Amino acid sequence: EIGGFEGDTWETTPFYRSKWHTRGWTLLELIAPADVRFLSYTWEYIGSKEDRLEDVMLATGIPKDVLIRHGQTPLDYSIAARMSWGANRETRRKRDETYCLLGIFDVSMELEQDRYGARTGSYFEWQLPVFHLLLKKLLEKYPDTSKFPWLEGCLSEGHSGERPDRVPSSPKEFVHLWRAYGREAVLEVIQKGVLG
Repeated sequence: EIGGFEGDTWETTPFYRSKWHTRGWTLLELIAPADVRFLSYTWEYIGSKEDRLEDVMLATGIPKDVLIRHGQTPLDYSIAARMSWGANRETRRKRDETYCLLGIFDVSMELEQDRYGARTGSYFEWQLPVFHLLLKKLLEKYPDTSKFPWLEGCLSEGHSGERPDRVPSSPKEFVHLWRAYGREAVLEVIQKGVLG
């Protein structure tokens, strides 16, 4: 789906607009390997991850140091920053919005279909959002929310003095609430709603 570039501004290039940059599972495909090579839809070589580093960073919001692995890993960035990398990613199944993030948070979760799922059509739609299970794992791993892992990183923080009325149910909603209400408010709601 990626074509040529002649006459395009950067934002209108097929490379930037490619769905590949917003698909959920390509997040790990982009970060994990040292070498990623991009091809056009006609199988023409467009460049490597390192050749197109600036373009990939602008299209995904992932810092250069993580993309090219120069001593930085996703774990060197705050939870909020890593959450922002997944906020605009799309998946066919709602729960995959969460599952495609597990690698960048260094957590594992079992698929708990019997306990949390209800049969809907041809696949399980979760009653308890899988994203809440991820938040619970992160709170268990990093219980002190005043320390580095939870700090804002690249996200601007709101300070409305109010509290959100719900626990975020997706990476996109997490980032939205973080920006609207601020770290303290969002973490308080998450702790009450997820840890009970």
